[in-house]
Amino acid sequence: MKKFVFLLTLLLVLSACGTANNDEDGNSQGAPVVADETENQETVSDEERLEQLVNEFSFDTEVSEDDLSATFNLSLKNNSDKAIDLLFPSGQQYEIVVTDPDSGEEVYRFSEGKAFTMALVTETIEPGDEKTWTEEWNYAKDGHRVEAKSYDVTVQLVVAEIDEFEIQDSVFTDQLSINVPELQITEEKEVEEEESKRIVNVEDSDHFRNVVIEGENGSYTVRGEAQVKDGQFSYTVEDGHFVFVNEEAVQLDAFSDWAEFELQIEIAEESMPQYGVLSLFLTYETEDSDEKQQHYIQLDDLN
Repeated sequence: MKKFVFLLTLLLVLSACGTANNDEDGNSQGAPVVADETENQETVSDEERLEQLVNEFSFDTEVSEDDLSATFNLSLKNNSDKAIDLLFPSGQQYEIVVTDPDSGEEVYRFSEGKAFTMALVTETIEPGDEKTWTEEWNYAKDGHRVEAKSYDVTVQLVVAEIDEFEIQDSVFTDQLSINVPELQITEEKEVEEEESKRIVNVEDSDHFRNVVIEGENGSYTVRGEAQVKDGQFSYTVEDGHFVFVNEEAVQLDAFSDWAEFELQIEIAEESMPQYGVLSLFLTYETEDSDEKQQHYIQLDDLN
């Protein structure tokens, strides 16, 4: 009897040890193993995240035409609830290409003949805000007006990254069409060349007065009077994008009183912009301050 009790006790002890080992090693009889939540969480790829960012924007384009030009309006709106950064690989932020649908020939490309800064440019669009661009084409190719008919237009933003996600292909692109109208030529009376010469009187300022601009199409004479420190000032001619006349110094005859000046400005025909506004910037100092001041004069409106 004692031997039987001893054997029964031994079996119970061995059985308990086996259960404990199973719990420690494989949990074969314990609570079910719960997988790490991070292992089951679906991973979002860069491509999917980029697509989500692109979908946060609405890209709209419009074009309006008149007898002399077509105006392209581009807008990109951030519809999300956070600011999003756009990285442009250069100063060029968009491209517009106009194509003849019959021949496939490009008749206009916005970037052709233009120079842009090669520095990276970042634009941050806040939630609910939009970035807009406007560009004008005067229906010209190689200095001549194109044929009056319908043309295909491709408009796209030149974006390299969105919130540091690299873009391989343009994701903001639109296809449009425009109709170049027949040019309506109105009958005008012939006038003598001297009578048709363009003369513009400029409003006086504190340091420049009686300014008159004569000429057009790249050839200008600017006359007036100036009263500036040491009788010195300089000038440049720009259009907001490019400098057409580098800084030129002017020395007046009088140092403290009003003195006359005359500027002869010549811009080569091949360098003249097809449209836009040429501006004359006069840079000078005053007796009250050593800081350089600038006076702006519209030299010619080419629109």
